[in-house]
Amino acid sequence: MSLIVEEYLKSLYRILDAGNIESDQFNNALSIQTTVEMLKEKGNISEFDIGVLHGIASGFNFSEISTLFCADRKRVAKSFRSSCRKIAFILGNEFTDTGFMYNVAARHAVGSEKQERLKEFFK
Repeated sequence: MSLIVEEYLKSLYRILDAGNIESDQFNNALSIQTTVEMLKEKGNISEFDIGVLHGIASGFNFSEISTLFCADRKRVAKSFRSSCRKIAFILGNEFTDTGFMYNVAARHAVGSEKQERLKEFFK
């Protein structure tokens, strides 16, 4: 999974419109947007997937997007999650669930027991 990328995509346009170029949130959102554009240019993501990502970033939910594209809701959800995994894989580190968990653990200097609980949470 790639919960971090999913959450960024859900508020992508809001973050970018705020234009706070000094924030990590803005720069991460920009990295995600650039990665989506690169995937599109290379043909590694379908037009349907692009439409789903745009719909989510615009604030639509899976049901609304499935209605817009005359597609099954499960197909929309699968497309979104698959695209998020691709983006997380390409960006790596903190964009993956494991990378995010280790960054949180490092920032808060939690013990190994708490680290294990975080691992379980992200499974």
